[in-house]
Amino acid sequence: YDAGKCRTCHVPHGSAHAPLLVSGTKMLCLSCHGYGPKKAEKGKRVKKPKPTSLHEPVEKGACLACHKGHVSGVGNLLKAPRDKICLTCHKAVLKGAVGHDPALKGDCLTCHDPHDSRYRKLLAGREKDLCFTCHAQTRKEEDRFSVHSPFGAGNCHKCHNPHSAAARYLLATTPEKSCHACHKAFFKEFKEKKQHAPFKRDACLTCHAVHAADYAFQIKKPLDTICYTCHASVGKEVKRARYVHLPAEKGNCSTCHQPHGDNHPKYLRKDLQGLCLSCHPEVSRNWKNGVGHRPAMEKEGCLVCHRPHAGPNPQILKKPLKEACVTCHRVTPKLVSAHGKIRPSPESCTTCHDAHGGPDERLLWPKEHAPFKKGECKKCHGGGV
Repeated sequence: YDAGKCRTCHVPHGSAHAPLLVSGTKMLCLSCHGYGPKKAEKGKRVKKPKPTSLHEPVEKGACLACHKGHVSGVGNLLKAPRDKICLTCHKAVLKGAVGHDPALKGDCLTCHDPHDSRYRKLLAGREKDLCFTCHAQTRKEEDRFSVHSPFGAGNCHKCHNPHSAAARYLLATTPEKSCHACHKAFFKEFKEKKQHAPFKRDACLTCHAVHAADYAFQIKKPLDTICYTCHASVGKEVKRARYVHLPAEKGNCSTCHQPHGDNHPKYLRKDLQGLCLSCHPEVSRNWKNGVGHRPAMEKEGCLVCHRPHAGPNPQILKKPLKEACVTCHRVTPKLVSAHGKIRPSPESCTTCHDAHGGPDERLLWPKEHAPFKKGECKKCHGGGV
């Protein structure tokens, strides 16, 4: 137009294309301004990778939707300033209460190509690379041990709306509800169960990091550290006690407890007896073909004698051994008589008896010392009453 070569685009008398164009708009513009699969370069058409996304006006050949044909007060013959023209069609992208800074400023080309792109949504590059251009600090989280799968895949849009959103951090909904979008099945699984308080109030970020963490399942800190934030008394007990249950010693609270919730007391993964036996199967070795100690065989029986986390006594007993057995088994004349008229010391019970069960009602260890088996205790033990 500047050179006065009107006939490059128009014919003077008549045309099948308004306004007297040499050809349709799409073909006419592309004769000089190539894009997509073919691009004009030094008068030749050359192959270019097929775009993944095309701007709808470009796809339809409606170049004049954005550009003027002859003159414009704006660069690239745009119909409106660069920070306004996109909103002519895309007003809805800013309907959210919280806006992304580039979108609010109309800097659409910070992230998008205007015509075509090898990436989705006309992005000017890989999604995560575009985001990390501004959010460089977040990029450092990629190297952490446990990475949230959308973040690891570079799909920031799975959680964040790139233009505007209803909630802070450009989340489609509140941070408390955002996890529901992908983890529907997980939340459904626990719907009918008694739920752990943070999980019940959707406070996922109490325990989990949003992008990545140095601990499995994006846990922010070592698991026991997180648990003891609320369950401080247990933490103190474990820290101070001489004897500690191995899962508690290793900080693996979730070995026994379901962190999100369960219908068993204390959110245990199984009923108490089944849970204890999953690690201590030897306890029940005599229950089927022998005789079990009654407290041990009850569903909550383990806690009759033992503490669950830690304590001052071996085997995490609630009381010292010399006090534990006599709580139920008083030293009476009948008991002394049953022991060959030798008064047993309270701390010696497990020398002869298995506290959980035995081959018969005596609950004795299956391998017996020969004199003991014959009842000849006084050969070694001279005492008696």
